[in-house]
Amino acid sequence: MTTRIPSTGLVELLLAVLQRSGWEESMAVLCQGWEDAGLLDLLKLQGRSDWGPSQWHMRAALNLSHSTPHVANISDFLSEHFNQDHSPPASVLLFGADPECASSVLRSAHDLGLTLPTVHWIMGQPLSPDALHSIGLPLGLLAYGEVDRKPLDYYIRDALQLVNRAVTAATVVRPDLALIQNMVNCFDKPNKHELPSSGQYIAR
Repeated sequence: MTTRIPSTGLVELLLAVLQRSGWEESMAVLCQGWEDAGLLDLLKLQGRSDWGPSQWHMRAALNLSHSTPHVANISDFLSEHFNQDHSPPASVLLFGADPECASSVLRSAHDLGLTLPTVHWIMGQPLSPDALHSIGLPLGLLAYGEVDRKPLDYYIRDALQLVNRAVTAATVVRPDLALIQNMVNCFDKPNKHELPSSGQYIAR
């Protein structure tokens, strides 16, 4: 996934996953960098308006963005909300761009047994492939990686190489059409019975 997808696009993706999975209630853990994208506010807003009669609901959130994540705090939060009498949420959204924080949260969840099939963990923001590998992906984690968008020069170069290969191949097959000298208009035909013209042949 590219880094330049707007926040609204990411929220639509998350809501589609939650809706199709039937997860109408979730919790969130917020690591450093979660507020930059504004995803959680958009998710709450669209979750109330796009689901119709069965709206998506955020039960609770743990904000770790302003302090060093302590395993004890994470474990206490998860234990509190997953040991209550009523049924626990089926999914937990993990927001933020801090791989160390995400790793601490997921380790605590693993130690408490809060993985599949008890709970589904979802990365709310894309991380780089290197970061995803470094945090230790638990079983059932739904995550998507971000990739850098190549400069336009790469695409122009690829297009020119493709055209060059096509013209070269056409020249090998019909040099009499592809290499006509002293022609002003490549769609002119030196012989009216000749089909196609040089331009038509190369365009194919």
